[in-house]
Formats: sequence, C-alpha cells, structure tokens
Amino acid sequence: MTKESANKLLSSYGSNPYGKSIFRIVWSDDEYEVRKGTFEEHVGKIYLRTMVAIERVKKYPYLKGMWIFEKWFRPEGISDLPDNVNGSYECIYIFQDKNGSYLPLDVEIAQFIANAISKNVDKSKNKLLIEEMLSDKEKKIEDEDIALIEECSPLIATKLHIGEAVSFAGIEKMEEK
Repeated sequence: MTKESANKLLSSYGSNPYGKSIFRIVWSDDEYEVRKGTFEEHVGKIYLRTMVAIERVKKYPYLKGMWIFEKWFRPEGISDLPDNVNGSYECIYIFQDKNGSYLPLDVEIAQFIANAISKNVDKSKNKLLIEEMLSDKEKKIEDEDIALIEECSPLIATKLHIGEAVSFAGIEKMEEK
C-alpha cells in the first residue's frame, strides 16, 4: 500500500479544525519542523559558535528511513515549536521491529492504531481486525505448507489431498506407557 492510499484511508477518522486529517503516515526522512533551541554553527568541520535561535530542523533525526504514524494535537503548551499556533503532528508509532529495523508500511496496523485511539470509532472493530489478520496469516501459512509439501513430495501431497494420508504436524507426540 502506498503512503497516499494509507493517508486517504486515515482521513476517514476525522479532521482537525483546519481541514487536515487527524492521523497521517509520513516518511521520517521527509519531515522537518521549525524549532526554538540552542544550535551550533559550523563552516565545514570548523566550529564557529553556539547560538539560541529558531531553525528548520529534521523532525526525526534519530530515525532514518522509517514510516511514522502521527496524530495531530492542539497547540497547548508546546513552546519550543514556534509554528505550533495551529497544532502539530506528533509520533504515535514507528514502523520498526524490536531491534529498531525497518518494517514496511502496513495499513492494517495503521487502522488498528487509529481505531484504538479514535474517540468516534467502535472499539469492537479492532477485535474483528485482529481476527481477520490472524485468519489471513493462518491461510498464508497453510498455503506455504502445501507449496512446500508439493515441492518436496508430490506423492505425499496427492495422498493428503485425496484423504489417503493424515498429517500430525503441530500435534505433540504422546509418550507411551
């Protein structure tokens, strides 16, 4: 799924007072913000000075090449963001695994998060979404198993298919007494 189609889907969860979607998907490397802070000025590798200023900086300098799920927040109390008069989008979820490695954009995860934190969505939708995701995953595993059996032994695959063989895969072996 593309970023545009995911954002179109997320726009159905509502918009802020300025007509923009409450939720959005962004690419970490493309996001910048105007921030008030202490910055070092350099010419090449030569340090010139430290200054207090307002500068346009990368929003997620610590994340390289990641999808980000963001939510819009009202402008209450975020003083280091001068452009914050209309609110700002903040990170809710990073598409990465437990080791911090890239994960592809997954619209089902985005929907799950939006459902979980949206005020105007029936929470039971997440239960149905999880059941559907698990069902799809089980079907994919079953298809992979069938492909593997057919590749390794067409005879066994045929016998399993016509009911002349039985598989006990996934069933623990019972010990004899």
